[in-house]
Amino acid sequence: MKTVEELNQELAGKWFCLGGDMTNPVIVHHIDFDKNGNGILQAGNKVEMIYDVPNYNGSCYLFDEDVLNGLTPFEPVTYTEEELLKPYTETSEIVVYAASEKLVGKSLSIQVEKKYQFASNYNSSISFRLFGRQISNGTEKDGNKCIEISKYDIAKENFKKAVEDALDVKLSKNGSVFLRITDESYQALQDEYENFKTQDNTNKATALAKAANYEHYYFMKNGIYRGDYSCDVERHIEIWRKATPEEQETSKGMVNILIVTFNNASIRDKEAEWEEDMKLVGSTYEGKAIQISKELADKWLKTHTSLLEITLREKHEKEEKAALAREAREKEKARIFALAKSTGKPQLLYSSFVSGDDVPKWVHKKYDDNDMGELVIYAKPDGTTEEDFIPSY
Repeated sequence: MKTVEELNQELAGKWFCLGGDMTNPVIVHHIDFDKNGNGILQAGNKVEMIYDVPNYNGSCYLFDEDVLNGLTPFEPVTYTEEELLKPYTETSEIVVYAASEKLVGKSLSIQVEKKYQFASNYNSSISFRLFGRQISNGTEKDGNKCIEISKYDIAKENFKKAVEDALDVKLSKNGSVFLRITDESYQALQDEYENFKTQDNTNKATALAKAANYEHYYFMKNGIYRGDYSCDVERHIEIWRKATPEEQETSKGMVNILIVTFNNASIRDKEAEWEEDMKLVGSTYEGKAIQISKELADKWLKTHTSLLEITLREKHEKEEKAALAREAREKEKARIFALAKSTGKPQLLYSSFVSGDDVPKWVHKKYDDNDMGELVIYAKPDGTTEEDFIPSY
């Protein structure tokens, strides 16, 4: 057993992951013990609350002394400028020509801006702007190729005037305007968007190939979801990896790749097996993420896939049965209406017991203070229905 002084000398100022949870590294200020022998770790204000450590009081984390044995060293990675896949921006201009006979020869200039990102925690984007206002990359309206100018943009007087001057036309303020453009202009807008997607996918593939070389970590975790009327166990398999240089700024050194969840329903008959594996890897309390081997993670990912396939198959079978039942009901309904027509007399279509808010309003008018009874529906010879009500008292 080390003294408090020895622990502080060894740990202070270093990054650690509590309980082996690589997803939430913290920097240690100092360690102390309370009168009950519980360890107190002082954490800086830059560190977010750690979800798997109980008794956070706003300035420190209180945990059992043996958790100190689970501190895992974590070294934030630094990179040189040359290694970065830097985000970049491309701009271009597309001139679209009006297709309307009244506006023949008139055109508008669309500014295109593409912002490409390599980091997984940022999305690339493309924008099409007309006189500074963002528009879509073309749409179809009543079979015509168009660009849509929204009513909100038309409400901007400077924008409205700029469009009117360019087209030598007056725009109504009563709604959005769909300006017909030539097929060639429409295709140019579509091609620009498709080219953006192609380049973005290429960039992402480059970033993913780079990220694949960074160390991956695998975790199991039990958690409790507490709803208003019930609680459920949420079991996680999580895959994380060290962040690439492009992801460092917002990732705290780790990036989540995948989380799959088993709740009480979806785990089916595998609950005992899960609990046994959790014990084998050293789970001690709710919410603690335990680092596991890739082989164990792969086992439960395959289990998740097979259980999901069973769930989807059952859903499909249930939907098929429901469709057959609806078809049977429709056939029976048609038979009853045919019988009513042939006999010239109303026929019982169906009946059900109703109460409370399910009782039709006309019943309350006919039967004072009666809030339950049998609602009966008859099929009439003319193809309509008629309702009747049999009070319970």
